[in-house]
Amino acid sequence: MLAIGRTANTHNLNLKKVGVQTNESNLKVLGGFSGEFEKTSVNNIYAVGDCLDKVPELTPIAQQSASLLAHRIFLKTVHSQNYL
Repeated sequence: MLAIGRTANTHNLNLKKVGVQTNESNLKVLGGFSGEFEKTSVNNIYAVGDCLDKVPELTPIAQQSASLLAHRIFLKTVHSQNYL
């Protein structure tokens, strides 16, 4: 089963306090900084899944994005999610 159209539950995370930029209309995290789609406006903070603005709200895509991000961060690979 897949569910789409969920609301990002980011309002209690105090993202503005640490400098993470969000879309004011839906409170989703803005990504795409420094050439990495999951990278936020704060250098060491990343976002994946439904809380990231302008990506498909599908569980398999979020899972793959998280896996690829972990490989880039910890294993120094270069593979990233293709959201097209």
